[in-house]
Amino acid sequence: MRVFHIGGDYPFTPLYRQLLVSLESDRDLCQTMYVPLPIGTQNYRNNDLETAQSSVIYSQDYSKLDRFTLRRKVGKIAASIIRQVDVPTFDIIHTHYLFSNGGAAQLLSARTGIPYISAVRNTDVNLYLRLGLPFQRYGYEIMRDASAVVFLSPAYRDHVLGLVKRWDPGGEVRAKSHVIPNGIHQSWLDNTGAVRDRVDANAVRIIYIGGLTRNKNIERTILALRPLRASGLNASLTIIGKGPQEEHLRKLAAKCGEAVTFIPFTSDRDKLRGYMAEADVFVMASHTETFGLVYIESLSQGLPIVWTRGEGIDGYFPDGDVGYGVNPRSLPEIVDAVAKVAQHRQALSDRAVSAAKDFSWSEVASRYHQLYRRLTGLTPVAVPAGSETLAEVDR
Repeated sequence: MRVFHIGGDYPFTPLYRQLLVSLESDRDLCQTMYVPLPIGTQNYRNNDLETAQSSVIYSQDYSKLDRFTLRRKVGKIAASIIRQVDVPTFDIIHTHYLFSNGGAAQLLSARTGIPYISAVRNTDVNLYLRLGLPFQRYGYEIMRDASAVVFLSPAYRDHVLGLVKRWDPGGEVRAKSHVIPNGIHQSWLDNTGAVRDRVDANAVRIIYIGGLTRNKNIERTILALRPLRASGLNASLTIIGKGPQEEHLRKLAAKCGEAVTFIPFTSDRDKLRGYMAEADVFVMASHTETFGLVYIESLSQGLPIVWTRGEGIDGYFPDGDVGYGVNPRSLPEIVDAVAKVAQHRQALSDRAVSAAKDFSWSEVASRYHQLYRRLTGLTPVAVPAGSETLAEVDR
């Protein structure tokens, strides 16, 4: 089976490379990643992925001005692919964004008859779909013509399908929708954290890891410390990251004395695991979040989590299973969620490590293998034991 991927963000995040490498576990699968980029973009090369099964094509297809006329940009990408790639030799097209990439896949499929899968990600939801009815209708048309639509979380699936319901009253898109998450690096699962058994029941150590931006809503996590302390909990916060709000957050945290510690950003997983081992709960109540791998990385270390209701990983876990969802604008809800973690931390931590195992890249690749083969009519491969947990969210 030959899979043609379209992924404009491939050079900028390791997620796509990890997916391609994991998909190579199917020896009968060959794949090409096509990366459409603006004219004048750095000439990327990723030779370490050039294998007998996988290859990457970088192409400068459109100008930066074309981003303001989406259909023109989509048309240029599709035309460039047709010039460079023998598309009819592929069995399926897998596009990693709905609009630019998915729109190109729609044109290619109409020309060749090859089925396509379109993923829906943060830019689609929090940029294009917010631009109003014309963009929502265009997004619906791309999903309508796709053979399958993939969402990273149940929350984003329900949100997007709600936006396009006026054109899809019969639920045609929902019927072919699948929830398949991103995976976490295998090192997190190979080095899971010890289940917590805290001696001091009145202390709760909060940790945040990520960008220091307004969207991450770190201010309310800082502001939650005072009411938590007033309730009798010795609450503290460790912030690991960098970003434009750092100075503002430091000034706000200064009012809390020694309760807030800032640590420079690091991508060293060993160091991050060490910091997580000294915490009781990971809190990231972002305003918007596509998925948030750091939630799952935290779970792998036995850390209960507090996440945003209706965003990111919401829908994967019931409240009280591995943590709690909150309204990011509600300080009382954040305070209450942290307090409940402190009260039930042992049971939450017990379930956290087990829950993280469902988010391995091998598990994610298995889900895609099944989907590819179902859509192309090829013989399905066996589903590994344990995959039922993730499959539940498709229903």
